[in-house]
Amino acid sequence: TIGDIEATLKTIRNAGPVICLTGGEPMLHPDYFEIARLIRSMGFFWGMTTNATLIDDETARKLREAGMSTVSVSLDGMERSHDSLRQTDGAWRLAIRGLKALQKAGFEPQVTTVVHQGNFDELEQLYDLLSEMGIRSWRPINVEPIGRACESGDMMLRPEQFARLLRYIRDK
Repeated sequence: TIGDIEATLKTIRNAGPVICLTGGEPMLHPDYFEIARLIRSMGFFWGMTTNATLIDDETARKLREAGMSTVSVSLDGMERSHDSLRQTDGAWRLAIRGLKALQKAGFEPQVTTVVHQGNFDELEQLYDLLSEMGIRSWRPINVEPIGRACESGDMMLRPEQFARLLRYIRDK
């Protein structure tokens, strides 16, 4: 509840941290913007990690007005592999729309990509797309052996792929 969040924030007020709203998708909370305004009104810098599917121009403007400082958008490959991982057709297009809306509102979003078997061969294509979009912060990360990655043995990178990923990150 808003009251629970406010009470928690009061206990850390003097620590001066940056608050990161995350989830799942944090914007699904029915009181999301009220929580955001509360965090900012208490003097905290705040940001979020999002799939960006709920962000359009109007929402990006509201995020700016609510004082959001930082934003990281999950983009897990090109369209087919992203939608497959997210198990939602159209999620990639909505994420791209959200990224563009955030940029239009004056944010410099970071993009985080979980690298797995299904998108490993798309790294260069994704790098080119993000570069064309003017994204200056990209964080490719290795898929962790939790959740669906454990259930499906074909998601985890093989050792030689992981080594190639590290070299790719170093070289870029």
